[in-house]
Amino acid sequence: MTQTPPAVSEAIERHRSERARLAQKALVGADSLQIAAELTELTDRFVLEVWREAAEPRVLEKTAVLALGGYGRRELAFGSDIDVMFELGDSALFDSEELHHSVERFLTWCRDARLKLGHAVRTPAQTREEFESDPRTPISVLDTRALAGQPEASWETVRAPEAADFLRGDDDGVGFVELLMRGYEARLERNGKTVYLLEPDIKSGEGGLRDLNCIHWAGRVRWRFVPAERAYPDIGWTAEFRQKYISGLRWLMGLRHLLHINHEREHDRLTFPDQEKIAAILLEMGGDETSDPNSMAEELMRRHYKEARDISMLTQRLLRRWQIVEGGKEVEVGSIFSLSNGQLALSEDAHRERLAPEHVMEALEQASAHDALLDPVLEMAIADSVEAWGEAEREDKQLNRRFRQLLTDADASPKTSERLLENGILTKLLPEFEPIVCHVQHDVYHVYTTDVHSLKCLERARSLVSGSPDPEAQRWRLFTAVADEVERTEILLLAALFHDIGKNRGGDHSRRGAEMMNDIGRRLDMETSDIDQLAFLVREHLTVSDTARRRDLSDPRVVREIASRLRTVETLNELTALTFCDMSTVGPNVMTDWNATLIGELYRRARQAIEGGLESVWRGQQALVEQNRDALWKLSQAKIDAQLSSGELRSQLDAFIRDVPTDHFAKTEPSSLLRQFDTYRQARQAEQTRVRFTPMRERGVTELIVCAQDVPGTLAKIAGVISASGLNIMTAEIVTTAGGRTLDIFQVSQSPPRASLVAQRSTRPPDDPRRLERLEEKLVAVLDGEVSVESLLKQRISETRLAPRPTPSVKTSVEARQDISDAFTVLEVRAPDRLGLLYEITRTLWEHDVSTYISKIDSLGTQIIDTFYVEGVGGGKLSDDKTGEVLNALYETLESSPYLDET
Repeated sequence: MTQTPPAVSEAIERHRSERARLAQKALVGADSLQIAAELTELTDRFVLEVWREAAEPRVLEKTAVLALGGYGRRELAFGSDIDVMFELGDSALFDSEELHHSVERFLTWCRDARLKLGHAVRTPAQTREEFESDPRTPISVLDTRALAGQPEASWETVRAPEAADFLRGDDDGVGFVELLMRGYEARLERNGKTVYLLEPDIKSGEGGLRDLNCIHWAGRVRWRFVPAERAYPDIGWTAEFRQKYISGLRWLMGLRHLLHINHEREHDRLTFPDQEKIAAILLEMGGDETSDPNSMAEELMRRHYKEARDISMLTQRLLRRWQIVEGGKEVEVGSIFSLSNGQLALSEDAHRERLAPEHVMEALEQASAHDALLDPVLEMAIADSVEAWGEAEREDKQLNRRFRQLLTDADASPKTSERLLENGILTKLLPEFEPIVCHVQHDVYHVYTTDVHSLKCLERARSLVSGSPDPEAQRWRLFTAVADEVERTEILLLAALFHDIGKNRGGDHSRRGAEMMNDIGRRLDMETSDIDQLAFLVREHLTVSDTARRRDLSDPRVVREIASRLRTVETLNELTALTFCDMSTVGPNVMTDWNATLIGELYRRARQAIEGGLESVWRGQQALVEQNRDALWKLSQAKIDAQLSSGELRSQLDAFIRDVPTDHFAKTEPSSLLRQFDTYRQARQAEQTRVRFTPMRERGVTELIVCAQDVPGTLAKIAGVISASGLNIMTAEIVTTAGGRTLDIFQVSQSPPRASLVAQRSTRPPDDPRRLERLEEKLVAVLDGEVSVESLLKQRISETRLAPRPTPSVKTSVEARQDISDAFTVLEVRAPDRLGLLYEITRTLWEHDVSTYISKIDSLGTQIIDTFYVEGVGGGKLSDDKTGEVLNALYETLESSPYLDET
């Protein structure tokens, strides 16, 4: 290869400098489409300049350089591929050394300029041959553009009109549009079927650039026009749709420029770190410099989801409309509609005037009743009508009654709620809903935007009350049974839709949402008592889940307070059903077997308290002790080692009952007591630590019982070993016997991969026998003082090859509550999750002479919310001074991890 000529070196330096100047313009908010056009022009000049230096004279004379793809459309971003085709006017050049060396020099010099070049070399005849074998070739030629400054080709070239005619075929392009629609649907399958991904792909994901490309290609082929350049109302391409197209393109190209600049290469996934960086750039363009980075990222993503949703809806409507062909039997339904091929359409006469509001509602009612799609022309007519709605429609009682019926009809089509949102009806009649439209929370727990989650919650509630097939409801039968008892199903459905309506307003969203129910309820023409109940459910929609997951359900005070709060079984049923609908639609792995078990336990205790009177929850503890004693005796005779005599077994059982706390014995199921008793007696006889594992698949956990001598730090050591073994602790109950032993009962589950995006704690029981054997060996070694927890955690870190994916930051807080339990101080710790965190917390507690009675482990994505019921070394709640000391120590622990820093 010859040395780079000075003219080329100068061109490379000039090109780099001018690209850097353009990048700076992009970083300060210049119009993204103008940036793309300037970058395209800059690239054209460089490509031609280098090609003229690289090409032999005969090659230069008989070759045209064509821009393809985004480069051809002048939609170039900073890291985009520069796709070019060398069109040969002389087929004799194809295998010549002259061409080979010319192209090789050209590609080398372009690489020196850090351009990512894709190229093809073809004669016009070869291009036409590829039209037949690969549909991607004529599509690429649709965007072919000869670089300016070249002499006019003297051969028969292949350009966009010829490609469009080929793709139109003999059906005027209908088949081509169908092909694009199939590609669109396949792309959705690959990329998540929703615009609301946590880290969306702005090129290939739903609502991305590829969707706009489909509209562009369909317009070029089906109707022989360029959608970006003009409106075409006769085919549904209105000036408004053209503006949405350009707005979406401008938004996506702006994001793409910034992503490529930040990564210094092509990068089209809007990851969490990218969201924060781009939000910070936009902040510098005129935002409030004191804004919270997470809040800025949320606002950025809300804007993105709105644009992506508009693009997705536009693509679906246009592609569906442009592939419509006449034919199919039509059946008249309603006043102005017909049904054909599974689509509801306007009758011929109804096309002339704007749809009246009552006809909009009728269209949705008919589509729901027949479970039909909306014809794209009808869908556009609905959107056009709704755009003009105002105060008159919001005050129209008949319109609102029909609206409420669509929302609360147990048999309505699941598509109905989506149509109410996507066509603007929901926000026109309920403007209170607007702040949560496309509202995103910058974390990995809330997978969907608030509006989409609310609709999913409504549809889950609808399936519960209607009894329609639902895999989630069938998995946990308790909630189906509870929903069957709900009498006011309309209130439950509305609560499911409105439970998060108070978000994106600041403050407690549950209370703010409840305050809105009066105005909303009256607008929907509801009875006063129903409005009050709806407000109550919205205000309390987190009560059941928070209590079940973060409170000691055996504590009489917990049950007493929730029973007093709910008052009736009907309210308990409504709130429990709402809790299931909410949790099961937040995201994957939130409603788990474990969480369902906790909610079920709370439901049963609260129902007993409401039906039998508050005293029934804890009345007759001695009767429960005797009942469990008899049951445990019968189980022991059948299950315990047959070599024991009846007298020996009775003696050991009595010793166990006297040794463990009475309240623990009274509240625990006999089958669980049997496992604890067997572990206890073996440890007592051998005077050694004993460990027992029991898979509990119906709960999604494995029970771990550890019986050992009670020494300071036992809980911390056990927690550390479990973490070092790659397992999650879901809950821990600490039982200290009168004889100085600890009988600790843990529920553990599998940990998700470290690189998992949604780091919700898994609830799949570990079932590898060898893994459990190794855990037992480590527990015994640590409790016997032979191995340190720190060494196990360091080993675990060194063996972990995959770093966790970057996720949004979460805040750390520690709160002490004296009002939750009669006997214990309750500590609630919120912090980013990390390996060994529970060990660090429990170690800090015992180092400060604080005993843990029970620990409840919960998480919201990558944030742990761990609750500890604690007491002082002599028993009783912590004093104010001691509480302050412990809180300071916990904060210090959470902000640092000394033993991890050493690795």
